[in-house]
Amino acid sequence: MFTTGRIGLLIERGVRMPMSDGTVLVADVWRPEVSEPVATVLHRTPYDRTATPLGGASTDALSLVLDGFAVVVQDIRGCFGSEGSFDAFVNEPSDGADTVDWINRQPWSNGRTGMIGRSYHGLTQWAAAVRRPPGLATIIPAFSPVDYYADWVFPGGVFAYGFNVYSAIYYGADHARQSGAASDAAELTRMLDQMDRWWSSDDWRANPLIERWAPYVANDWLAHPEPDAWWEGVSPSAALSNVDIPVFSIGGWYDIFLRGTVEGYREMRSHSASARSRSAQQLVIGPWAHANMSGEFSDRAYGTESSIGSADLGGMQRRWLGHWLRDEPVSDSPRASVFVMGLDEWRTFSDWPPVESTRRPWKLVGPGGGATSVGSITPGAGLSTERVVNVPVDLNDLVPTWGGRLLLPGAGRGRIAGPIIQPSAGSRSDVRTFVSEPIEHRLDLAGEIVASLRISNAGPATPALVRISDVSARGVAMNIGEGIQLIPGTESQTAAITVPIDLGHIAYRFGRGHRIRLDVMGSSHPAIQSPSLGSLGFRILTGGESGSTLELPVLEAGFD
Repeated sequence: MFTTGRIGLLIERGVRMPMSDGTVLVADVWRPEVSEPVATVLHRTPYDRTATPLGGASTDALSLVLDGFAVVVQDIRGCFGSEGSFDAFVNEPSDGADTVDWINRQPWSNGRTGMIGRSYHGLTQWAAAVRRPPGLATIIPAFSPVDYYADWVFPGGVFAYGFNVYSAIYYGADHARQSGAASDAAELTRMLDQMDRWWSSDDWRANPLIERWAPYVANDWLAHPEPDAWWEGVSPSAALSNVDIPVFSIGGWYDIFLRGTVEGYREMRSHSASARSRSAQQLVIGPWAHANMSGEFSDRAYGTESSIGSADLGGMQRRWLGHWLRDEPVSDSPRASVFVMGLDEWRTFSDWPPVESTRRPWKLVGPGGGATSVGSITPGAGLSTERVVNVPVDLNDLVPTWGGRLLLPGAGRGRIAGPIIQPSAGSRSDVRTFVSEPIEHRLDLAGEIVASLRISNAGPATPALVRISDVSARGVAMNIGEGIQLIPGTESQTAAITVPIDLGHIAYRFGRGHRIRLDVMGSSHPAIQSPSLGSLGFRILTGGESGSTLELPVLEAGFD
């Protein structure tokens, strides 16, 4: 027992918790040495409960105990001290609900539990919440998916190649190590240092170590390339209308799971189980990537107030837990707090996206020159010359992934997540670029950016990636958002179809003299699955009355 000036601390290591199917999960229980029952904070992790208690949650177990909470840090099924086999996503709903039930039955529990954590820790919270276990009073998912198909594995219907190949090897090495298969673990660990090799071919699919230690990738994920009943059965997104608790959602503009953060918040605001839960939602989004929450990147720093520490996320979470688990009074706070990039300041709104934002179309107009010439983006829907722009694909020279909402550890590629200076416009013939005229005053955006491309495709289904950047008055382009969408395949060149591509949500200011730049490409290696053999790329229709457009969420009154 460790005693502070106010309170004693009790830590119980390796507490065994039987699940409803008899599998025993193991946890550490931290709690204050007091006589009365206390509220509990639950953190469920695949990353070893003893190594990183509350890892990535912007707070820590000791701080919570000193605030009077009990803290349960549990190894999820098949990980480290817990029994069973790890099967990504599948067991989290039942195991989460069973764990909350176990907490409720402890004499030190007051019957009210909250959950915290980010990334996989976050999805365990959504998974438990859809089961509505009695006693689960609130969750705080950070940097977390809610739709495993669209957020984690197949964004826009395209396999997130780089992230998921790395994850298969990483989790495989972890589980081989835990199972005592030292030679397998060592070989998989060596593979992590050779990611460029594994990202450059499909050899990993037939690798016996991945088949042995991460079988769910092939057996479940790749066996279901469409958003079918299997995905609906495991993803919380299909059942958020059943969730009836306050949720504090935290995300980053450059996080790989930004879509999940925003959609979880929006779905709870619109369709959760009661008026109380619909009103008790809160959202914070900063200039952060999944593995970088400092607000500082190699090509862009957002200032002192941009870090998670400066934003006081730890304090915000503790106050939220105190209110919903112990009825502590809390001052009224805005429902949505977002960091406005370009202005580099925090702003608050009554909801997200702000009701004050208006969707404004900008028309893409193709260039009249050669393959590397640059087209234009013009505001409004005025008439212009109709042109067809070819976006070719070279399977022997794929477009390199360069910045954005990424999680590509290994081979030094973790450094390219977030904002990064983009190549010069027209530097590649397989990237078609459109640039606006200089902005006269300023342009403030708050909400979702959508590119509606008029596309024709002769050949197999092929991916399209669209990136939006801010070009400074000095001509330096910095990416601020992107989106991916699989274009349906056809046997012959058919009439163009409209393909909406979600470039993500944003709070951003384009300054005076800056330009909007849009890049359209058919590959991004290693972030997404390479186009199929036989793919020749696609064509986009620009200009005219029904050409491609960019829809921007304009905040007419501005952020000031």
